[in-house]
Amino acid sequence: MTKFYEIFRTALHVLVGLTIGYDVTSLTDFNTYSGVDQAVGLVCIGIIVIVVAGFWEWLQSVLFKANFDRVDIIVTGAAGIAGAAIALSWQSDWMFWGLLGASTVFIVRELIHYYKLLRNR
Repeated sequence: MTKFYEIFRTALHVLVGLTIGYDVTSLTDFNTYSGVDQAVGLVCIGIIVIVVAGFWEWLQSVLFKANFDRVDIIVTGAAGIAGAAIALSWQSDWMFWGLLGASTVFIVRELIHYYKLLRNR
């Protein structure tokens, strides 16, 4: 695996984590909650992102014998918390839709890649 590919994969994990954290926070009007509720919510969003990323990594390891990478899960979870924290301080429609669009493109690309792998078995 080349260094560029490793950096690209990590950047995609960060992008997906930021998207989930930012968009969940934006959709729930999380910024109107009290400080303690926001702190608890950040932890909950982090846990949700880690569970989703963990399931995705596990699924890849089972279906495609890919490496189960715990670092990817932690990076995605940290990015989810960062995305939620950004959304608490700054709400923007273009940020919401931009992150959602970019993540969707990369996730669909990933799904097409894995579909081709499954089809060629």
